[in-house]
Amino acid sequence: MLTIYYIELGREEPVLGTGSQLGLAVLFIDVGQADSALIYLSTGETMLIDAGESPGADAIREELDERRITDIDILVATHPHADHIGGMRTLIEHYDIGQVLMPDMEIQSAVYKNLMDVINSRGIPGNEAYAGYEFSLGNARCTVVSPDADADKDANHESVVIFLDFFDSEFLFTGDMENWAETRVLDAYYYVDADVLKVAHHGSSTSSSQAFLDAVTPQYAVISCGRDNKYGHPHQETLERLEAAGAKVYRTDEAGDILFFSDGQTLTVQTGD
Repeated sequence: MLTIYYIELGREEPVLGTGSQLGLAVLFIDVGQADSALIYLSTGETMLIDAGESPGADAIREELDERRITDIDILVATHPHADHIGGMRTLIEHYDIGQVLMPDMEIQSAVYKNLMDVINSRGIPGNEAYAGYEFSLGNARCTVVSPDADADKDANHESVVIFLDFFDSEFLFTGDMENWAETRVLDAYYYVDADVLKVAHHGSSTSSSQAFLDAVTPQYAVISCGRDNKYGHPHQETLERLEAAGAKVYRTDEAGDILFFSDGQTLTVQTGD
């Protein structure tokens, strides 16, 4: 059984351990009305899922440098919208990137073109993310549950969705997937029961359907959104569905950075700027 503890505020982090000692951290970085999550293990592996808008790169760099992280093994672009990939070019220019994982789609935007230019110029290996693709990050097992290989090319619908399994701790990262994509994941019978859900699309009412939440049964739900954002995220309907699902909700606009630690059995939560 997974045990969960909560720590109120503070910047001092529990020690992950080193070498073969188990330890995983997931940091949801406060990048405003955007997304970014850093995953790192005691064995040294790192993955960054999304990188916010361009200004968000500064906040991400601060977190990486504070942890003395110089390499990002896997950089995930869930979909090619500026609030998810805008900070990636800066990060690629300052850190060693092992590979980039992203969906097979293109959009006509300067931020997407600039990102692809720097990826190609530096010769960074790229992998297409599609449902059923599996990979490991140290002792963590990761499964892509969306998009399908024959995606319809709608950027939000075709967000890369990753289920991360670290012994008794499970996380689901959803990008900006919406109800239609959630239904597709459920129809494919993917296992998505997770302790921690990164709520899709900044808490929009077009995501986090009741059926999807019933399948995920999250104990914790993390919403990445900007203070007083013009979209009204998170929407009240979403908050009500999360409450009905029994999830404790954390929001970056209220709590700042949100940090989860797991030793494989115990999950610890820490919040605060």
